Amino acid sequence: MHILSVATVIFACLLATGSAEQAHAGQSRLWSAYDSVLSNAKYIDLTHTIEPAMPIWRGFGNITFSQAVNKLTGKPFAYNKDLFVANAYQLTTDQMGTQLDAPAHFNPYFAASDEIP
Repeated sequence: MHILSVATVIFACLLATGSAEQAHAGQSRLWSAYDSVLSNAKYIDLTHTIEPAMPIWRGFGNITFSQAVNKLTGKPFAYNKDLFVANAYQLTTDQMGTQLDAPAHFNPYFAASDEIP
């Protein structure tokens, strides 16, 4: 088994993906890269838990967690009145935590997430 870093996986995907047209033509280079490198790899979970103190690029605002508020009363939901409680999350971006961007994130002519086999 191989132990691969996230950078190795990203590099392999970028090399193998090419354009969207290439991805749809027969056996794509991405599948070849998967078969030869990634299919037998050991994966290590590097996921960041979504929480207020999680790492976010400095260009984006912080995320906030709070109690969800009943818009009819203006007060947080409570077990004794509403029979449940709920949380509210304000996410300033979808670019947070651990993620792997599709090649199109960096170049509009490369494959988008839905075009990667």
